[in-house]
Formats: sequence, structure tokens, C-alpha cells
Amino acid sequence: MTRPEIQATDTWNSWLPFFSSNPNLFLQISQCTSWNEGIASPVLNVWRPGYFGVSLPRIGSDPIKLNGSNDLIVTLHGDDIMETLKAKGSGESNSQSTGSAVGIEITPHRFFRCRVCYCHRGTISLPIGELWSFTEIDGEHYQFKRVDDGVNKSVPTRSLVWQFCNSWAPPKDLPADLPFAVNRDARVCRINELGNDYEPRFGKSLAVMNREGCVLFDEVESKMAGIQSDAKQWLILLSALAIARYEGWLVN
Repeated sequence: MTRPEIQATDTWNSWLPFFSSNPNLFLQISQCTSWNEGIASPVLNVWRPGYFGVSLPRIGSDPIKLNGSNDLIVTLHGDDIMETLKAKGSGESNSQSTGSAVGIEITPHRFFRCRVCYCHRGTISLPIGELWSFTEIDGEHYQFKRVDDGVNKSVPTRSLVWQFCNSWAPPKDLPADLPFAVNRDARVCRINELGNDYEPRFGKSLAVMNREGCVLFDEVESKMAGIQSDAKQWLILLSALAIARYEGWLVN
């Protein structure tokens, strides 16, 4: 995944002189099947909620309220976001548009709270109604846990982590032909096989992200068998987007 540099565009006429009351386009995400084959047309649009925020309904649960300046909405490219939100609000859960809008809620740390102690960082809402909360553990990794009612508690918990590269040497299990250098700013996605926050056991790498907004992953479905999600590629991509937004890599 890569992020073209585009100027944020408000697609509706605002009745306020400086603020938009509607979601406005923030950036676009393009996908290519191989990093050396060039970039295809944009496939995802990323929106800011608007000055007064927006309520994004979820299937069978309370809506997600996106009010903060760091919060984001993601839709399939070409979808009308207002029609999508109207459809979700009407309960039409079978149409394609109702399953395409997802939310990312970011909770930035306050200046009087330690980044380690105040570890909650936000939530992501997947298009099929799954809700994942993410935390920061000791400045070592971000951990994403599913927190909605659809969790099967009889199955051992597996969480998704994005590990900090605290060494200039890239992890040995990453591909050798990556199109960018894996340095201290990189984040590597893995599964926490034990589900323990502070004594994790990391599995093999699933994806890698650099500071420029490039995310590479391959065959994640087969590698994520222990993750309780029916939208595994969405989970990889949106968790990366949430981290990039929280880290401040995506500027307004």
C-alpha cells in the first residue's frame, strides 16, 4: 500500500466560513499486486469526520462516534460516503455500501500522561462490525485486540501486534528484496501467540510498514489462522493506518 500526496479536498459546500460540517477527503491509498509493478488506481479513500464529527453505526452494536481531529473514515474508492452512512444508519446491512465504511478512532496521549502508563491509543471498526482496540506496550509494540461481542471466548486469544524496530538491523524473517530500508522507524506486524500483553511470544512477520506510508504484506490469510477476524486484510491495513495516524506520519 502506498499513499499518494494529494491535497485534502472538501467535496461539499460548507455553510461555515472555515469549517466543514461534512466528512472531507484526506488522502487516498493505492494498491499494487507487486511492489515493482507500479501503482494502480486508488482503491481506498480516507476521510476526516468533519468539524462536528460523525456517528458511524456498527452492525448489532452501539455506533462509533468519530469526533476528534485525528479520527478517520475509510471507504472503498468510488463509494459515496454520505450514501454509505445513510445506508448504515437505516440498518440495510446487506448492501455493498454498508459494509465498506469503517472508522478509526485515535486517542492521543495528553502532555501530563506518560506514553507508557496511558497505553490506550484508540479503536478501529472493521466493515463487518468487528471492533479492535489498540494499546501501546512499553514503547515496544502496539497491540490490537478484538473487543466486540463476536469474540469466541472458548478459543485461545490471539492479538495482532506491530512491533517497533529498536535495532538498525532488520528482523531476519523479512523478505530480502523489500523496496525500502527497514530502520528504527519501521513497524513489523506479527501475531502475539500467547495473548499476554507484557510477556508476548511473537510469531512470524505478516507485514512491514515504513514512515513514508508504504505497507507490504503477502499471504496473510494463511498466516493469520489464530486471529479471530473475518476481514484479515482489512485488519492489517487499517491497523497500520491507525498507527501511522497516531505516530503523526500522516499530517493534516
